[in-house]
Amino acid sequence: MQSSDSSWRWLHTLGNIVTRDESGNPLRMVGTIMDITERKMNEEKIKDHLHELQRWHEATLGRENRIMELKKEVNILLQEAAKPPKYFSVL
Repeated sequence: MQSSDSSWRWLHTLGNIVTRDESGNPLRMVGTIMDITERKMNEEKIKDHLHELQRWHEATLGRENRIMELKKEVNILLQEAAKPPKYFSVL
């Protein structure tokens, strides 16, 4: 909803009809309206942070896999040279 200062606000509304006429038409209702703009802004920030963390995780995971591959290659070359492996974590 646009407020009187022209800014846009997020609202959470709940309502209930409490009185109806003989034909079933609503006569009276009660409800609440809560401004949840700050919550929505925080949710957006969390979503942005999560996206950034996922991006970093993917970049890091790719590097870790490549490092493991390089360690295996070093061990193979050492084995071909009749030397003991250097990296036991990848055996």
